[in-house]
Amino acid sequence: MARREWTTTQRKMAISSPPELVARAIGRTRMAVWSYRFRNGLTTTPNYFSPEDDKRIISMRRSNHTWHEIAMAMGRTAGSVQSRARKIKRA
Repeated sequence: MARREWTTTQRKMAISSPPELVARAIGRTRMAVWSYRFRNGLTTTPNYFSPEDDKRIISMRRSNHTWHEIAMAMGRTAGSVQSRARKIKRA
Protein backbone atom coordinates (compact mmCIF):
# COMPACT_ATOMS: atom_id res chain seq x y z
CA MET A 1 0.00 0.00 0.00
CA ALA A 2 1.39 3.38 -0.99
CA ARG A 3 2.13 5.93 1.68
CA ARG A 4 -0.17 8.96 1.57
CA GLU A 5 1.51 12.35 1.74
CA TRP A 6 0.72 14.56 4.71
CA THR A 7 -0.99 17.86 3.89
CA THR A 8 0.13 21.11 5.51
CA THR A 9 -3.01 21.13 7.68
CA GLN A 10 -2.38 17.56 8.82
CA ARG A 11 1.22 18.40 9.68
CA LYS A 12 0.14 21.37 11.80
CA MET A 13 -2.43 19.23 13.60
CA ALA A 14 0.12 16.47 14.26
CA ILE A 15 2.41 19.00 15.94
CA SER A 16 -0.15 20.79 18.08
CA SER A 17 -2.76 18.20 19.10
CA PRO A 18 -2.83 14.83 20.89
CA PRO A 19 -2.21 11.98 18.41
CA GLU A 20 -5.51 10.26 19.20
CA LEU A 21 -7.50 13.36 18.27
CA VAL A 22 -5.46 14.01 15.14
CA ALA A 23 -5.90 10.43 13.94
CA ARG A 24 -9.65 10.60 14.29
CA ALA A 25 -9.90 14.03 12.65
CA ILE A 26 -7.78 13.26 9.58
CA GLY A 27 -8.73 9.64 8.99
CA ARG A 28 -5.38 8.06 9.80
CA THR A 29 -4.50 5.54 12.44
CA ARG A 30 -3.10 6.62 15.79
CA MET A 31 0.03 4.67 14.95
CA ALA A 32 0.45 6.62 11.70
CA VAL A 33 0.31 9.88 13.64
CA TRP A 34 2.80 8.60 16.24
CA SER A 35 5.11 7.43 13.46
CA TYR A 36 4.92 10.80 11.73
CA ARG A 37 5.72 12.57 15.00
CA PHE A 38 8.63 10.21 15.72
CA ARG A 39 10.12 10.49 12.20
CA ASN A 40 10.04 14.27 12.48
CA GLY A 41 11.47 14.53 15.99
CA LEU A 42 8.21 15.68 17.55
CA THR A 43 7.84 12.88 20.08
CA THR A 44 9.46 13.35 23.44
CA THR A 45 10.49 9.93 24.60
CA PRO A 46 10.28 8.79 27.29
CA ASN A 47 7.11 10.63 28.20
CA TYR A 48 7.15 10.75 31.99
CA PHE A 49 4.12 11.41 34.15
CA SER A 50 4.35 14.50 36.31
CA PRO A 51 2.90 14.75 39.83
CA GLU A 52 0.13 16.89 38.29
CA ASP A 53 -0.62 14.07 35.82
CA ASP A 54 -0.89 11.64 38.73
CA LYS A 55 -3.35 13.93 40.52
CA ARG A 56 -5.39 14.30 37.35
CA ILE A 57 -5.59 10.54 36.84
CA ILE A 58 -6.74 10.01 40.42
CA SER A 59 -9.26 12.87 40.26
CA MET A 60 -10.77 11.81 36.93
CA ARG A 61 -10.99 8.17 37.97
CA ARG A 62 -12.75 9.13 41.22
CA SER A 63 -15.19 11.10 39.06
CA ASN A 64 -16.01 7.84 37.24
CA HIS A 65 -14.27 8.68 33.96
CA THR A 66 -13.26 5.69 31.87
CA TRP A 67 -9.61 4.94 31.13
CA HIS A 68 -10.25 5.95 27.53
CA GLU A 69 -11.71 9.32 28.55
CA ILE A 70 -8.77 10.02 30.86
CA ALA A 71 -6.30 9.03 28.16
CA MET A 72 -7.94 11.26 25.56
CA ALA A 73 -7.95 14.22 27.95
CA MET A 74 -4.25 13.72 28.64
CA GLY A 75 -3.13 12.90 25.10
CA ARG A 76 -1.95 9.44 26.11
CA THR A 77 -3.04 5.85 25.55
CA ALA A 78 -5.52 4.14 27.84
CA GLY A 79 -2.93 1.43 28.56
CA SER A 80 -0.33 3.94 29.71
CA VAL A 81 -2.83 5.66 32.00
CA GLN A 82 -3.94 2.34 33.52
CA SER A 83 -0.34 1.30 34.03
CA ARG A 84 0.47 4.58 35.74
CA ALA A 85 -2.60 4.27 37.98
CA ARG A 86 -1.39 0.84 39.16
CA LYS A 87 2.03 2.32 39.98
CA ILE A 88 0.43 5.17 41.92
CA LYS A 89 -1.58 2.69 43.99
CA ARG A 90 1.58 0.73 44.89
CA ALA A 91 3.48 3.83 46.01
